Amino acid sequence: MLSTNGAKPNQGTFVSVLGACSNLAGLGEGQQIHQIVSKTVYQDSTFVVSALINMYSKCGELKTARKMFDDGMTSQRDLDLDLVSWNGIIAAYAHHGCGKEAIRLFNELRKSGFKPDDVTYVGLISACSHAGLVEEGLKYFDELVKDGSILVREDHYACLVDLCGRAGRLKEAVDFIERLETKPSASVWGALLAGCNVHANAKIGKLAAKKLLEVEPENAGTYMLLSNIYASTGKWKEASRVRLKMKDKGLKKQPGCSWIEVRNRVHAFVVGDKSHSQSKLIYSLIHDLHSKMKKVGYEPNNVFLSDEY
Repeated sequence: MLSTNGAKPNQGTFVSVLGACSNLAGLGEGQQIHQIVSKTVYQDSTFVVSALINMYSKCGELKTARKMFDDGMTSQRDLDLDLVSWNGIIAAYAHHGCGKEAIRLFNELRKSGFKPDDVTYVGLISACSHAGLVEEGLKYFDELVKDGSILVREDHYACLVDLCGRAGRLKEAVDFIERLETKPSASVWGALLAGCNVHANAKIGKLAAKKLLEVEPENAGTYMLLSNIYASTGKWKEASRVRLKMKDKGLKKQPGCSWIEVRNRVHAFVVGDKSHSQSKLIYSLIHDLHSKMKKVGYEPNNVFLSDEY
């Protein structure tokens, strides 16, 4: 955190570095930065506190993120948490699918005298979407539109489409998009396509993919999703045509990658990867998890499983 000429980190430095830790799920590094922050005047910065809340949330430490928020609320250092901090903790609960808690915090925010802004509503509607609280999400979107003082932007539209899409209310999502006075963005069509993929709706999926490719013609992921939708509905010829078109265009989707840090060592994995030294044990555990999931009623969609799985 110190350069060779002795320059010291400032608020912007801490926010940027904590953001990097969030994106990489680097909990250990984030905790080290937190320790450094606690020894500086920036521990009282609402921007730094919000960055810490975001970091702990993205690293899976929701309880710690909430503690950071609560400590700020009851701090003896006169740390007056502003709307940025409220938005941060609401987004944290949204990230973890805790819709009811996000709504409770939203109500507390208002009682505390704060007026929600556009960012607040993105987090709130997203939380409702991830938790399956469709009616609540629709209510808050309607409230946002009627407010008039807050600019409704593409992120809000995408959240609403995602809300309906996840719940299988795809026709409702299409009707909403058609009523928009502005040209729908790639994020809006992408949210609709994702919903079609979950609920295997080839008709609307084809429309969403077509519109998305008009905006992003070189997006390999769109072709893959449309192919998967066709495959899930038994339309193998259509699925094959989409893959062939993708191949003719020279498009190739980067394989999904995930990683985890264990004892200061980062372990990375891609789809169907068996290069890890403990791959046999890992796959054995995965199959065991699948068996347990089936016992509680979960039915996996085998169309999308790799042969390596």
